[in-house]
Amino acid sequence: VQELVAQAEELQSFAEKSGRRLRALLDDDDERTATPLREIMAVVAGVRTRGREAESRFGPWADRVELLRQYGVDLPAWVATYVANAPTEWAALKKRMYQCRAAVEPQCAREEARLQRESQELLARLDSFRAWFRNSMPFDLSSQSPADLDLAYDALDMQRHEKSGNSLAGLRRELQELNEQEELFDLKQTIHPAVEECLRELTQL
Repeated sequence: VQELVAQAEELQSFAEKSGRRLRALLDDDDERTATPLREIMAVVAGVRTRGREAESRFGPWADRVELLRQYGVDLPAWVATYVANAPTEWAALKKRMYQCRAAVEPQCAREEARLQRESQELLARLDSFRAWFRNSMPFDLSSQSPADLDLAYDALDMQRHEKSGNSLAGLRRELQELNEQEELFDLKQTIHPAVEECLRELTQL
């Protein structure tokens, strides 16, 4: 019972908070104009993501409420009411989410075009980095002098920790930031095998 109550309470709180924010953005043009696009899309993405999770729970929740009723287990009245009404309430919330998304469609189209350009540029840089990594990293340390070994280990440490765009760590950070923005706009995630291949080889050095 406590698990059901906690889950219902958390989801209800999220839906109410998101609903208030979406209504404000839809009903007030000035509010929508003053709000950064990424903040708007974070609300939209939150509802989209949580909606999939929520809808998978409604059926099992209803079954559990009925089972508890049959066994005479006390359940807060608001939980039973919420479980009964949740599908309809979430359908209304998703409708507002789509309306909000449509209201900023021109801005979204420009942002999506920018992200697609950044994706292509980053993929090209990753292609070049992969070739450079294979040719430049010290894969064979057996014949290195002590001085050369120090330089080799410095080079490896830079790839692991340096946050510039010329290192594996820096490129991984850029890719992660791009993926986070793509998720906001429900775009396909940019991936490149070079990242995992270089990371795997780096751990072996």
